[in-house]
Amino acid sequence: MNYSSKLGLVLGISLATNAFCADPAQGFYLGLQGVISHAPSLTGSLFIDQLYPAEITMEPVGGGAGASIGYRINWFRIETEVLFNINNYDKLTVGSCTLISPNVVGFEGTCPVFVVANGLGFKGNTMGFYGLINAFFDLYPASESNDLVPFVGFGIGGAYLRANPVIQNNKYFANGYTPTKISATVTNTTAAGQGVIGLSYYIDDFTTIGFDYRYLTTFNINQNNNTNNTNSSNFSNQYAIQTLNFTATFAFDGLKNT
Repeated sequence: MNYSSKLGLVLGISLATNAFCADPAQGFYLGLQGVISHAPSLTGSLFIDQLYPAEITMEPVGGGAGASIGYRINWFRIETEVLFNINNYDKLTVGSCTLISPNVVGFEGTCPVFVVANGLGFKGNTMGFYGLINAFFDLYPASESNDLVPFVGFGIGGAYLRANPVIQNNKYFANGYTPTKISATVTNTTAAGQGVIGLSYYIDDFTTIGFDYRYLTTFNINQNNNTNNTNSSNFSNQYAIQTLNFTATFAFDGLKNT
């Protein structure tokens, strides 16, 4: 075998090894994530001109972002995570009446006289700020082709939730109306937990990109109402979201070597 053939063989083996046999750097790493989220409807009560049973329907898709610092020991990872997420409201249903965006003409169904007389619409959002401690288990395949690695995990921690429903005049309402704005800021602090399943791709021994699904829920919400022009606003005592996350991790050793 001539020199060029030997060199080609060595390079081929080397490239194959690098492509399919990641040897993850141990120790600390930095993680970043982008979030697509879905939140369920909220049920409870809301004061308009009197107290009504109400349901808030969310827009189909929300989103957020997060960051983490973790430590890798072989197939096990532990990390601290901070996460921000926001889900906007789509509509409010009170009995047979449905209030929609103030930027859209009208409402749906049979509504109370107060709603009709003031041409009311509905908007708002729920924001969540989470702090979690996560544990992940990387499920390395038995073969040497381990650049794609599935993982499972769970996390526990706390959450601060801020709900801001707003009922106000539709912007297309007739001139000469009395301006009306009914809002409630409801803040909640609670324990939170999540389950995770996902897949990581090793770009090299120091860097991964990944995709995962998480079910993130709160427990036993303590509600603190800070209301404006309203006497009461109370909703579900549990808030759970489902998220699809796009992640990247960077080993500290790799960052120091750049």
